[in-house]
Amino acid sequence: MHLSVHKTHVRAGRSETQVAVQEVVTHFWQNVYCDLVRPLAATPGTAVLPFQYRKLPRAKRVAVECGPTSVLKKHGLTHQNYKQPKGGPLTPLRRRTRHAILAGLGRWVRISDRHRRAIMRNPGADALDAVIAAAGPLHEFREADHAAMARHDHFPREGRAYV
Repeated sequence: MHLSVHKTHVRAGRSETQVAVQEVVTHFWQNVYCDLVRPLAATPGTAVLPFQYRKLPRAKRVAVECGPTSVLKKHGLTHQNYKQPKGGPLTPLRRRTRHAILAGLGRWVRISDRHRRAIMRNPGADALDAVIAAAGPLHEFREADHAAMARHDHFPREGRAYV
């Protein structure tokens, strides 16, 4: 996989802050993330989107980038007060927040009672983040116009989060 980015390239209508943020994101992709994704991208039967749309028709697996908080925000679900870093039983606020998030996710995926209990018992919310990071991209993948994304000027080079 090869990413080419030109720092002098500025899309119309972008502020200096947006350009600076894009440079940081680009640096991250080029120097950190690509080293992690490269082996996955080289795995037969795997397409890493949006970089490898040419592999999608024969892919058995698809990998995409996702941020749980972005998924929650995009779909109007609360994105704060669901993690409890100190551990212990969930506070009433965090319990209500997780129930609301699970109800929202229930529109796209079925979560068994057993898994709901496991999510509620995990104070750091790693289990909930994992469900969000799977359900969000699955929903977005199903809704996406993949032909347009494959032809897009920037996604195949710079990436795109599926949220």
